[in-house]
Amino acid sequence: MKRECRVFMEKNFILVFRAYGKAHLPEKAIELFGRMVDEFQCRRTVRSFNSVLNVVIQNVLFHRALEFYDCVIGGKTSISPNVLSFNLIIKAMCKLGLVDRAIEVFREMPAQKCEPDVFTYCTLMDGLCMEDRIDEAVLLLDEMQIEGCFPSSVTFNVLINGLCKKGDMARVTKLVDNMFLKGCVPNEVTYNTIINGLCLKGKLDNEACLLERMVASKCVPNDFTKESSSMDSLSKEDLLMGFFY
Repeated sequence: MKRECRVFMEKNFILVFRAYGKAHLPEKAIELFGRMVDEFQCRRTVRSFNSVLNVVIQNVLFHRALEFYDCVIGGKTSISPNVLSFNLIIKAMCKLGLVDRAIEVFREMPAQKCEPDVFTYCTLMDGLCMEDRIDEAVLLLDEMQIEGCFPSSVTFNVLINGLCKKGDMARVTKLVDNMFLKGCVPNEVTYNTIINGLCLKGKLDNEACLLERMVASKCVPNDFTKESSSMDSLSKEDLLMGFFY
């Protein structure tokens, strides 16, 4: 290819990286990324870097992702991370249980002229919830709104899931109320998570009220909702008959 003096653009390499990702060949993507400049005279930017980083993370090689990130960003390249780069590396750190390190990276973002977005906050909240640090995750919800970053349904779902696992249904109720106040409508995932939490706590009356609210908000219960709501007792089957049939 080189002898024929073909010009290769970065977007061509990104397509190859994606193909390597689908073929579960992340090391091939890393190797090709390293050859782009010297062998193909193609300038690398944060776009190709993010593409390779994403391939490595999608293949669940989180330690390798950290190594690749440090090698490129901390090396002699001119590539500077953008918001997506930070989101990906924070995700890798959280998956490895390195939440404190992820928080450090998160706090460094403004200095790199990168403002955290809703995906940054969601990823970090999820990492904190997985480490049973729910209070810190909830504080991030307040912080993101102060910083002008508006939460999505996914943001609330992450926190609701963490609180349901702790059995703290009182705080879940407050979060749902907060969702409506922010104009953020609960979706199927929201309701399925809450209903499962209520079933585990044995709060059937609360479940019936929630299902009524679910139907009122035009969110149709799905198979998971039905399974979650009927897994503990026959009386719940009777309770749900009016909603599903």
